[in-house]
Amino acid sequence: METTQPENPSKNPLIVAWTLTIALAALLFLTAATKIMAVQEVTEQFRKFNLLGYLKIIGVLEAICAVLFLIPRTTLVGTLLLSAYFGGAIVAHMTLGESFVFPAFVLIIIWVTAFLRNPKFFV
Repeated sequence: METTQPENPSKNPLIVAWTLTIALAALLFLTAATKIMAVQEVTEQFRKFNLLGYLKIIGVLEAICAVLFLIPRTTLVGTLLLSAYFGGAIVAHMTLGESFVFPAFVLIIIWVTAFLRNPKFFV
């Protein structure tokens, strides 16, 4: 009896990486759009953080970081910028005593995705 194996098992991590990349980019573009369009719930949150005046700028920068993360040649830069962005989000939530689990989770997924896309970055 013959067992069948995938044609190229080394492609599996890359498929997972690109699936995660696209999902993360969609999330980042969506949240950037809510900031750029000044959705009421987002403006209330940014008012609590005392960052309401920077809402649209932060949204544009988030979208730029997402684009850099998507492009293979700039993935490392995008990863580093998104790390700074989500680090700031974590600190902002901690300052108000709010849960920072979601931004921390997204940050972990960003780094896992970056590693899966190009492990050589981490050597």
